[in-house]
Amino acid sequence: MLAIAAKSIGSIAAIHITLSGICIANSALYQGKIMTSSKSKTDTQKDTSVSAAMTKRIVQSMYNGHGINPNDLSPGCMFVDPIAICVGRDETIECFRALKFMSPKTSKETTLAVKNIDGDLKQQVLMELQSEYFSSLKVTSLLIVNIDRTGNHPVVTKFEEQWNYIVLLNSFPFNLSRRFNGILSCFFTPLVLRD
Repeated sequence: MLAIAAKSIGSIAAIHITLSGICIANSALYQGKIMTSSKSKTDTQKDTSVSAAMTKRIVQSMYNGHGINPNDLSPGCMFVDPIAICVGRDETIECFRALKFMSPKTSKETTLAVKNIDGDLKQQVLMELQSEYFSSLKVTSLLIVNIDRTGNHPVVTKFEEQWNYIVLLNSFPFNLSRRFNGILSCFFTPLVLRD
């Protein structure tokens, strides 16, 4: 009985690793359509510049290994990339605490556009992010950040990072594998990385 359980766990782990590998390969090996900065008048309005400035401040901290201020995230905030789907403030914070291990450094954060997605109280900021990990691995990403400005303090409700501008594999079973990675990151990061 123990042998069957071990084989089942091994099979599930192999499937999970394969699906995660496909998600990573899809985003790492191909190049999507690169966006250029929008020069429309709405990008220079005060309301959109506040969201863009807030997003740039948060992204510079996150992607340079300094973590995230919990007050900048909604309780149900999500972070989605080719490796993981993190749901909730705690998972998102732990995901970026784990990123410190990779010695992240951004060389460029360019705001491409700011869009109103629900009147002017909810906005989406699109940024091009050029990052470096382990002092050698360079990644260009499209970062899509949703901002909710309905409260006293604007908060991020979702981060979506598309490596090489490739749309993420969001269908089953890929989303399930990435969700599992988000849960694992939240569980293991506090055990491995101490402040």
